[in-house]
Amino acid sequence: MKLSQKLQLIQSKLKVGKGHRNQFGNYNYRNLADIFEGLKPLLEKTQCYVTVSDDIETVNGFNYIRATATFSDGDEKITTEGWAREAVQKKGMDDSQITGATSSYARKYALNGLFAIDDTEDADSMDNREHKTVVPTSSAPDIEILDQSSDTWDEDARSSGIPFGKHKGTPWKDVPEGYINWVINSSDNANYRRMANAELVARIEGASSEKPVEKGWAVEEDVPAAQASTENMFEEDETSKQDNHLSNIKDEGGKDDIPW
Repeated sequence: MKLSQKLQLIQSKLKVGKGHRNQFGNYNYRNLADIFEGLKPLLEKTQCYVTVSDDIETVNGFNYIRATATFSDGDEKITTEGWAREAVQKKGMDDSQITGATSSYARKYALNGLFAIDDTEDADSMDNREHKTVVPTSSAPDIEILDQSSDTWDEDARSSGIPFGKHKGTPWKDVPEGYINWVINSSDNANYRRMANAELVARIEGASSEKPVEKGWAVEEDVPAAQASTENMFEEDETSKQDNHLSNIKDEGGKDDIPW
């Protein structure tokens, strides 16, 4: 059985219930341990294994956890990624706990993507009216509110590398516009959508402020002189023709034969 067939089998058979209750958000959810518990019997059946690893990347002063989930049979492998941003501070948690909680969140969504696990309750469905984003004092402007004011998306932000996808590391201002539009319309990461939207707005505003330059503007002041020179050339040519014609008439019939 091919690895893709084994993955398809697990995706169709894996059932992970939402056995936990968030009393504040009033919704049920599953955690990372629940996913691993549901996976283990199917991994044993298909003789495959799963690993999850983390990387930390900093963008505009914020730390992002990139979790990579790998499904393999020892010969081939299939991977997916999940991203989550560390909170600058979180009530009741120290720094290590914040990083650990962010890692678990990113890993869970990497596994959700790999094994096609439905998770209808995510951050976008929560009541975050009381949430306030804390910006590090040494960082650039908060990229989570870029959709409210494109002025915060300055040249430094546009020159920072895009932290994901096939253009990872490329400055935002150099990323193809088609990919920017794809992020805005298709990315499941709200923060990336805001960043892409801010970049698109910056491009549109930049284009509207540029005046078109047409050929010839730089030498516009020289045009009258050039025209005068050309007109003089034609006048001299016509005078020369008339003189030649007059000379021919004189040679043939004398001065009184001139028609004028």
